[in-house]
Amino acid sequence: MGRLYYLDAMRSILMMLGIVLHAAIIFGSDSWLLEESERSSIYNSIVDFIHLFRMPAFFIVSGFFCHMTISRYGSKLFLKVRTPRIFIPLLVAAFSLNSIQYLFLIDYKQFNTAFLSFEYFINGLWLSHLWFLVSLLYYFSISAICYHLFRKYFTVLSKFFSWIYLKSKTTSLLVLSLISLIVTKASYLTYLFIPENTFDWVVGDSISYSTYFIFGFLAGHNRLILERFTQLSVSVLVFSISIIIIGYIYLDSLPKSLLNTVSLGLNSLSSWVLCYLCFIAFKKLTNKASSFFGYFSDASYSIYLFHHLLIIVYATLLYQLSIPFWFMFLLLMITTFISTLLIHHYMIRNFSILKYLFNGKR
Repeated sequence: MGRLYYLDAMRSILMMLGIVLHAAIIFGSDSWLLEESERSSIYNSIVDFIHLFRMPAFFIVSGFFCHMTISRYGSKLFLKVRTPRIFIPLLVAAFSLNSIQYLFLIDYKQFNTAFLSFEYFINGLWLSHLWFLVSLLYYFSISAICYHLFRKYFTVLSKFFSWIYLKSKTTSLLVLSLISLIVTKASYLTYLFIPENTFDWVVGDSISYSTYFIFGFLAGHNRLILERFTQLSVSVLVFSISIIIIGYIYLDSLPKSLLNTVSLGLNSLSSWVLCYLCFIAFKKLTNKASSFFGYFSDASYSIYLFHHLLIIVYATLLYQLSIPFWFMFLLLMITTFISTLLIHHYMIRNFSILKYLFNGKR
């Protein structure tokens, strides 16, 4: 199998969708700023829709590339190369960009925690949008250790899962969503051991999203899984979407004891359907060498790290203007995207020290 260009393209676009997501949160929820502004359910819908597939699809891609790198270079070299690429930008962005962000927000929100205090660190206020880098550190570390120590058992597990997934056919996405539901429910157990209002180091979320990463990892081991996941099947879509529609129609009539579980299951199935469509679309449209997507794939890390702070700063400036919210939302996305792209183009990629600090590349 040749180079899978569409996975690079997908990874870059999913990363940049963070700009749309966080811009929409400004106008569609009570988070952060603009607390006295008008609200619109349209922006909430945008946030909910992107949440359904963005991180799940990204973790599938990450799992695939994780297996590809480990199997090629071995666990030790993998950790030596990949860990700094995640840990260094996480540390640098947390202490620089997120510190500026916190200080900037002090003028707009009443924080009970002093900047750089013990509570600031212990409550995870330094992390913000960088949470998924912590998840990647977990996934990469555990994958490398397990692959090194239990490779024989992993092969057996891969064959077993491949058999289940490839044999399920029409119900394949339903099977995946049920596994995700079980793992998500299991992730709630972590909060039994974590005191309320205590930073949990993203343990629960990492467990919940692990299904997608593991699926990508197994797809890297058995490419038939990836082939099936990128082939359009009308029967798979009709069956899965029918389950979702019927489920939401009867959701309110269910006993309260089942309501949360069924809702989570429908949400999980929706995520897998959207991931499935995402992989199919990107393979169909972007699976060829492209300098355009190559450039944005290289810039996506910088865009991800810097966009959060810039969205907050630009939002406070744009809110002073008497313009329609839809236009403000559009300007916020455009100005943030251009600014982050310029930062990457003229600063990050041209200075080796910045490239290492913010991209983890030497």
